Amino acid sequence: MINKKVILLLIALALPLYCQNKPDSIKSSSAKILVNNKPHIYHIPLKKLPYNKFSEIECVVEPGSQKLKTVKIFIRDSRERIFKEFPMQYKNGRYIFKLIPEMVRAKYLYYFITAEFTNFSIVAFPHENPQKKPVKVNIIKTKRRQQKK
Repeated sequence: MINKKVILLLIALALPLYCQNKPDSIKSSSAKILVNNKPHIYHIPLKKLPYNKFSEIECVVEPGSQKLKTVKIFIRDSRERIFKEFPMQYKNGRYIFKLIPEMVRAKYLYYFITAEFTNFSIVAFPHENPQKKPVKVNIIKTKRRQQKK
């Protein structure tokens, strides 16, 4: 069974493509269907990441009636106490942050995402208290297979 978050993320990913060649009246009514024209971050939290490998974290931001200024991700691992702030890059309707291997060398990775708007309002994922209750991701070490001689 597909949960509501997955459906909303799929709609949010498809909306820019659907609205690309539509009149402005359809674009605005489509955005209202999503979240009543309120800003929102759509993101499916990661469950695990491979140890010491390149990975990506992505989201879709629906600005509603607001004008989007920046999208950032705050990351720390289980060895650190302070989050590091990084900008997320916009590509094909999504915001993406590329993790480098050095960032995934602990037992867990913690992160949260923020979107800031020109009127100085901010939305975050997770929505409630993201700094104290961030997304927690297990970092999995993979075993190398030994080659047969």
